[in-house]
Amino acid sequence: MIVDVNKNGVTIFSNQANRPTIAAATTTDDANAIDLPNVAAGQYLTVDIDQVGSTTPGSDLSVTIIYSVD
Repeated sequence: MIVDVNKNGVTIFSNQANRPTIAAATTTDDANAIDLPNVAAGQYLTVDIDQVGSTTPGSDLSVTIIYSVD
C-alpha cells in the first residue's frame, strides 16, 4: 500500500519514492524524507491512498501524523 500526504492539496513528497509504503505482511512505515514539513495556521493536511496491494489489498488503515511546534 502506498499513501500520500498532501498539504493544501499538494503532496509533501517531491520525490514520490519517499511516500509511506507498507509492504505485504508488514503493518507500518515511517515517512522521514518530507519535502514540505512546515504547516502554518489555516493550512490543512489530507491523505490519499495511491496504491493498494495487488494480491492482498490492505484494510483497516490508520494514518497518524505527528508534528511539533517550534
